Amino acid sequence: MLRTHFRSYQHNGWVSSIMNGCGAHVRGHVYYEDRLYRDMDLCQLVSNMTSSEIELEITKFNGFFSFAKVSDTEIILVIDHFRSMPLFYALENCNVYVSDDAFWILKQLSAVTLDEDAAEEFLVTGHVAGNETLYRQIKQVQAGEMVRIRT
Repeated sequence: MLRTHFRSYQHNGWVSSIMNGCGAHVRGHVYYEDRLYRDMDLCQLVSNMTSSEIELEITKFNGFFSFAKVSDTEIILVIDHFRSMPLFYALENCNVYVSDDAFWILKQLSAVTLDEDAAEEFLVTGHVAGNETLYRQIKQVQAGEMVRIRT
């Protein structure tokens, strides 16, 4: 069973509702089915949706948002099409670390390896493409992407 560790950078706008290890962490706002969802309304919407429903309905979400839905069997990470609120994640043993702060994740891991190709890319372009970061163990959710991590 995966253990999820979530931390936001100085709690900047995140709302969480987790009971018995299940629920959601959300940030931002979503227009969905002619209604605006934000804060606890958005948290409840995401918490009450199944992973299949999220996969089907996410294209109907309009707005600036990111969220992590946590259940007993999986973790779903979603970011809007602009990646206005980035999310990073790493897996180590049975632990999944999720945050909008890659440096916090870096501190949680027992061993990290610098990705030399990514570092060279960063020096040339000012960013790292795809889901890669400067460290092989830490990944990032891309714009408009849904990442599913299963046990």
